[in-house]
Amino acid sequence: MAFLVQCWRVLSSIIRKKYVTKDVRVMAKTLQAAFLVMVTVAFFESFGYDVNIPIVAGLITALSFIARDQRPPQDLREKIEEPPAQLPEPEYEPAWSGRLY
Repeated sequence: MAFLVQCWRVLSSIIRKKYVTKDVRVMAKTLQAAFLVMVTVAFFESFGYDVNIPIVAGLITALSFIARDQRPPQDLREKIEEPPAQLPEPEYEPAWSGRLY
């Protein structure tokens, strides 16, 4: 069960990534649909020694490596790599001046 859950999580993370190309996202959605159908059929039939589950898991793994190697466009990469600007220190006024009115 953990194997099946991990395959589903990998596909969901590929779909949610910002910088993945449209083709990779469509492939991930297609594999997710095929995986869902395969798991549903496996629930009602005997898939104990069938090769479909390892083949789909291998395709999911290969797609995860492809999605991992994709980078954001150059202009966005420069924005990401810039260090955050230093904010000026706020000027505080004392809340109590020490005098009683």
